[in-house]
Amino acid sequence: MHVCICNALPERKVHQALRAGVRTAEGVYAHHGCDVQCGKCLPAMRAVVDAYVTVADRRAPGDDRDALAAAAE
Repeated sequence: MHVCICNALPERKVHQALRAGVRTAEGVYAHHGCDVQCGKCLPAMRAVVDAYVTVADRRAPGDDRDALAAAAE
């Protein structure tokens, strides 16, 4: 599913940026070399980022599971 149609950013690419250490919606765009265009995707982008960061922050130190996999449990 595309999170941002203007920049053709599917959820897969958003997760790729998050796994690389990005922690903001704006950072996801920058990671992929693009900028917010129309802005309609920002609420969805922020929701995906916030969910990932929340799960990642709750993991125990040394837990190397990906935050997305942990969120699915």
